[in-house]
Amino acid sequence: MMPGMSEAIFEAQAIYDPALGPSHAHASTICQLPSGRLMAAWYAGGEEGHKDVAVYAAYRRMDGRWGPPLVMEKSPGYSEGNPVLYPHSDGRVTLIWVTMYGDGWTTCRIKLRTSDGREGARLWGPERLYDQEFGYMTRHKLLAMSNGELLLPLYDEREWASFFAWSRDDGLTWERGDLLRSDPGNIQPTVVELQPGRLVSLFRTRDKAGRLWRSESTDYGRTWAPLEATDVPNPNSGADMVRLASGAIALVNNHASRARTPLSLYLSNDGARTFPVRRDLETAPGEYSYPAIVEDRSGLMQITYTHRRETIMHVATNETWLRS
Repeated sequence: MMPGMSEAIFEAQAIYDPALGPSHAHASTICQLPSGRLMAAWYAGGEEGHKDVAVYAAYRRMDGRWGPPLVMEKSPGYSEGNPVLYPHSDGRVTLIWVTMYGDGWTTCRIKLRTSDGREGARLWGPERLYDQEFGYMTRHKLLAMSNGELLLPLYDEREWASFFAWSRDDGLTWERGDLLRSDPGNIQPTVVELQPGRLVSLFRTRDKAGRLWRSESTDYGRTWAPLEATDVPNPNSGADMVRLASGAIALVNNHASRARTPLSLYLSNDGARTFPVRRDLETAPGEYSYPAIVEDRSGLMQITYTHRRETIMHVATNETWLRS
């Protein structure tokens, strides 16, 4: 555990007042910038898939308050979705998201845009397409691997199958692996590195029993073992994990087989095979879903998630709180 983290810490706040900000907020992402500030992004608009849906972002100020939502991406006449933020070591930030060109997520294309390196500046480079293919989707954060490569978890909405792309040049160009298929289908992989080259991923599925599924790679994500069901309940919804400096793996997930409540925070000490430690973040009726989690440089877990489709909630906590 990081120095100064012996006391339990738990802080929660909405990123913006739903009465004052964009409605129908969903699918957030969070990262820590080189200055230590946090940046979050999500999509919002009249309703999922509506042509007024844009990608929004906000910065957490050093006083602990979140600044106002800013429109990051809006293609006239089209709906945006599923943003992912990646902070480069030189101060640049890459935003990866999808634009929906027709009716539904199967008509999406993945896009990328990188900032000019001045933190908080609204100067971003040109929009780039990841691929011309329709139906490829983003959801969870990139993984900076021990070999210097970036790994981007992706999925094909048409096939309900996941795949991974890797970059040897800090995100300028990408290669990709084969689709990972399973009987219940799988999408929205989240991935961590256990040891150099050894990765573990958890997947959202259509498992009738309502569970997350799991796979491992021993070659930096080029190939993967067949997916297997875990004992972790999940209601066919997004879940995210991160490997902490302590070596434990933290997971945020809906601990239910059907409903998107409760939303829980877990710990695993056996490579994401079991998660015996769990505390709930939300237990009330409603939807609390699509979490994102990172560990900041002080050792705090920084979590964002959809709060009733009205706003994005932010939680800062530590292992002491989770284990208490």
